[in-house]
Amino acid sequence: MNDPTQGRPRSGVGSLRETLGVYAAAEPTLQLLVILGSSSRGDAGGEADIELGFVADPGFDAETFQQLTASVLNMERVVLTDLRKSATSAFRAAREGALVFERTLRGFLEFRERAIHNWCELAPVINAAFDRVEAAAEPPGSL
Repeated sequence: MNDPTQGRPRSGVGSLRETLGVYAAAEPTLQLLVILGSSSRGDAGGEADIELGFVADPGFDAETFQQLTASVLNMERVVLTDLRKSATSAFRAAREGALVFERTLRGFLEFRERAIHNWCELAPVINAAFDRVEAAAEPPGSL
């Protein structure tokens, strides 16, 4: 994938990225911070919350970082997601996330490659499980 915009903020998130990047860089246990959802796509409404995905070392205080982020952005709600604990969020971050901060050069690129690879391996298993749950929920005799 040779996308010239890869790793760069999408329009509308530039100042948000800069603001958050300063705080992310100051947190030594934080390795990667990505804006997710409508804010990353640039189509968030005026009252929308913001969702951030992160990868961090043990000892990262997610609750404090979440409160700091909400305060700095003057928002009531900031959702913080550990991308190592959610394959779905990791895939979303890889697919449409707007990079805020990476501690190491090419950290986001390497994260994206791993997340997409993991998703490709997990998707058939997740889909099969979903199909079983869906089939069990169907009323008898319905097709």
